[in-house]
Amino acid sequence: MTKQPSYRFAGYTEPWEEKKLGDFSDVTKLAGFEFTNHVKYSSTGSIIALRGLNIKNGNIILNDVKYIDESDFSKLHRSKLIINDIMFTYVGTVGELAIIEDNNKFYLAPNVSRIRILNDTYPYFLMQYMWRKSFYQSVIFPLIATSSQPALSMENIRKFNISLPSLPEQTAIGSFFQDIDQLISLQQRKLEVLKEQKKTYLKLLFPAKGQTKPALRFAGFEDDWKEVKLGDFVEISKGIQRNKEFLSPNADNKNCYPVYNGGKQESGYTDEFNREGNIMISEGGASAGFVNYFDGKYWSGGHNFTIDELENNIHYVLALLESQQQELYSLQVGSGLPNIQLNSLKKVIIAFPDFQEQEAIGSFFQDLDKAIAKQEEKVKNLKESKQTLLRKMFI
Repeated sequence: MTKQPSYRFAGYTEPWEEKKLGDFSDVTKLAGFEFTNHVKYSSTGSIIALRGLNIKNGNIILNDVKYIDESDFSKLHRSKLIINDIMFTYVGTVGELAIIEDNNKFYLAPNVSRIRILNDTYPYFLMQYMWRKSFYQSVIFPLIATSSQPALSMENIRKFNISLPSLPEQTAIGSFFQDIDQLISLQQRKLEVLKEQKKTYLKLLFPAKGQTKPALRFAGFEDDWKEVKLGDFVEISKGIQRNKEFLSPNADNKNCYPVYNGGKQESGYTDEFNREGNIMISEGGASAGFVNYFDGKYWSGGHNFTIDELENNIHYVLALLESQQQELYSLQVGSGLPNIQLNSLKKVIIAFPDFQEQEAIGSFFQDLDKAIAKQEEKVKNLKESKQTLLRKMFI
């Protein structure tokens, strides 16, 4: 029986044909000797060597780049990238993909392969096909599962089985997902703008170190802020350890309360709670000092500090601590598993205004946090919808 996707655009009924990736594309990489002998990195220029860290979540990320303008390009013909080339990471974080959208700008760097389509295949269809979780789990993961340093050979990649419909159907599917990706990118950019706005306001609405007034204030407030130790301003307590073997990895009818035990996310779920609606500060681990907040019932673990019996505006205190996030990180001690000592945390100097100004600042950041959470939910839902469609529209 011929396999069919669950969802198809109207008018397409032909069976999909299975081919090896190497049958319809050229797969190559930058050889070690080419990199050693002919590539010269620099911090400025116009020609970029695309490394593994530049390929993430279907996009080319150019926050950290190496330029190769002074390299010997006469020996680097096969690593020159052109429009519609697909980048595929094959060492370390295997399986990241992105499509080249510019000529004369990028060359291959180590650990990234280039897939160049030769005939009758739409690039965005192929990228979405290889980007599916099911493709990674069934094709890529078995090839790297037993290796301490995950890696694929070019021959491994050329032998990938790919199911292809007709070119018109590929184009319809690829264009459809291209539109979805553009929508996700738009909403992601809106989210990043909101987060950057919050970072800016955290700097402006709280006094700089050594100052008694912030750079930006709401109308009607002029008095100097007072400085106190954090431990004199709020109550800080440590949670109670609940070991992982007693936790559920997912929420269910019984284990419905998240457990915060250091780190930036919940570490599992349990059937009891010991805190509700608190500000938290991670006590141990690489993220010791991280400020968090959960507006609900949860279990505070042994590597988690909570702000208790708070008499001040909770959203003001949350923003205040977030504005001093880097200082809290700097309290880490210990070379193995970093941690923060309670006494050190209590001695952190903070500034606070009168209660009315606290209310104004707290309300402002509460609204901003709600807008961020709403935008995060929108991005999350779009990504989940895309994953559902990827499962339904491919074989």
